[in-house]
Amino acid sequence: MGIHSYLLDNEMLLYSEARQSIYCLNPSASFLWCCYEEGLPEEQMVAELVDAFQINEAQAQRDLAATLSEWQKLGLLGGSPESRSSAGNDGTGVGETDEALIDTVCIGILSGSGVIRYYRILGQVIEIQYSDEALLKTAGMALGSLLVEVTATSQHNFTVARAENGFVIKHGEQLVEHCRAIEELAPLVLAQVISRVYLDTSCLLGLHAAAVGKRGHCIAMPAVSGSGKSTLTAALAASGFDYYTDELVLVMNDSYQLMTAPVGMGIKPGSWPLLSDYYPELETLPVCPRPDGKQVRYLAAPRAICASVDDGNHIRALVFPVYAPGQSACLAPVSTADAICRLTAAGYDVDGGLSRNTVEELIGWIGEQDCYELLFDDLEEAIAIIDGLLA
Repeated sequence: MGIHSYLLDNEMLLYSEARQSIYCLNPSASFLWCCYEEGLPEEQMVAELVDAFQINEAQAQRDLAATLSEWQKLGLLGGSPESRSSAGNDGTGVGETDEALIDTVCIGILSGSGVIRYYRILGQVIEIQYSDEALLKTAGMALGSLLVEVTATSQHNFTVARAENGFVIKHGEQLVEHCRAIEELAPLVLAQVISRVYLDTSCLLGLHAAAVGKRGHCIAMPAVSGSGKSTLTAALAASGFDYYTDELVLVMNDSYQLMTAPVGMGIKPGSWPLLSDYYPELETLPVCPRPDGKQVRYLAAPRAICASVDDGNHIRALVFPVYAPGQSACLAPVSTADAICRLTAAGYDVDGGLSRNTVEELIGWIGEQDCYELLFDDLEEAIAIIDGLLA
């Protein structure tokens, strides 16, 4: 049925080939899955639940019914999973094109009088031609720490230009993005550059995570939106830590070494007051609306470092930050199954898609890492804990 189970202590991971998804089961759900795999009838599964977890029969029946219903919805019991919407842009090109917007690009680009800059990201050289200095300043603000002199042929060529009714971004000759306000450009350029380079980079795993380091060691911090990841990363970067990235961490095949790109940190409005002491200039930086509707200001880290496979960097620990108002900062270990579940929630990508081999390699790699949850409210308390991890 294309479902593969992996028992990790008293928890279990399920890998669905059909959905290309990984699910984490708690101890009671893991127990029920084992019963299901053995082919036990529901009456016997209820009896096994009662005996194993010392609950009454009515509770066991409710728990079993709820669990089987959820598994059925996910397509784990042999049926068809509930459909997921596949509509929308894949991030590599425009959706419905506004022809009036992209009809013509500015004269500066056509006549070759634009401004060209080169950036090195994940080992590749990117050329971006901006139609004028104003676009360079605005659209390229998140890429400043990646600027390089021309040292090699560029692997990707982008154009950022003015159009009659707004602005366009081209990759080679292909139109990939357009917008009406200049303030929208920086997030769009950043997303296009990262996605294009990532697609050309072979790796085991791409993590939506921050990474910081000290004393020759580094940690990765995968997290969902609203966790305080970017805020904590910015505070760490201003407190003497090496800044590797706030966007994407690549774990390379076989060696498990890291590649990162220290792009600008996108800080949302709720964190601007919290970081004002660390970055006095923050309130003066331009506000950039992102496609998801959120607004950010991009910060450049004092010590921005590109990690490459030649550096021999490995993750010292995986830390999952969780902003918890009023909570004293504390660090607690999380299991391998829980860590993989959190990675799934935060966002990750496996080169070539998931397979049994890649899932097992992922489980093996994460099983070798020290994995923690970091609850925090006060930034200085959290910084002290991270400093201790990197000691």
